[in-house]
Amino acid sequence: MVSEIIQDDMPPEHSEFFTQLSYLSIFTIDADGRPWATILFGSSTTFSRAVSNIVINTTHVSTRYFAGVGVDFSDRRRNKVAGLITSSEILSSSLHMFLITNESLGNCPKYITIRKMEYHKRHSKNGAGHRNADNVTLN
Repeated sequence: MVSEIIQDDMPPEHSEFFTQLSYLSIFTIDADGRPWATILFGSSTTFSRAVSNIVINTTHVSTRYFAGVGVDFSDRRRNKVAGLITSSEILSSSLHMFLITNESLGNCPKYITIRKMEYHKRHSKNGAGHRNADNVTLN
């Protein structure tokens, strides 16, 4: 029964859904096994269309798993996605990631309140000058 709900190939309607979002919550595990979560922001044209039915040999790629949740607050729609990060790099202060999904499913909108979200560009603040800092303080 669960296998009928969770799809290993992202359906076109899920792909279209993610391209219309200007934000995406994404979760991953670092090299030390610690979980990290963040929200990626951009304009609604920032995220690329997902490509389906591609077979890629990932045997030489270090395994970096991710999970993500996309929510459209205008109609309470929510989709989850999970898979592998095959590459990532920062180019001109933009994060570029290539993701292979192996799970995609819609979620119940029961506790989501309809609201209007607007993109507001601002400059990020670094919480620490060193990536492995023990303490982070933001003012």
